[in-house]
Amino acid sequence: MLNAPTYSNLVKHFFVRAEVYDRWTAEEELREKRARFPKNAQKTREELGLKEFKEIEIRSPVLGVNVVISRRSIEQLIRSKDKRMFLRDANEN
Repeated sequence: MLNAPTYSNLVKHFFVRAEVYDRWTAEEELREKRARFPKNAQKTREELGLKEFKEIEIRSPVLGVNVVISRRSIEQLIRSKDKRMFLRDANEN
């Protein structure tokens, strides 16, 4: 539950156009950039003007502003570290 006002129109605009930017998407972006010009075949992401891929992000343009949500930005917002725990091969008893 949110204890603050929510801006439902902004949220709606965000999720209508939201895209997940993961490692596969970053590699595809690099392949497309290299395919446009054969001379770019050996250039790095930075040399081609692309940002370095650091983590999975949710990206969406909202009213002309590019909004990016990542795990790191959520951690900073709630002032907490990610303390996820995974349970493997658990038996349901």
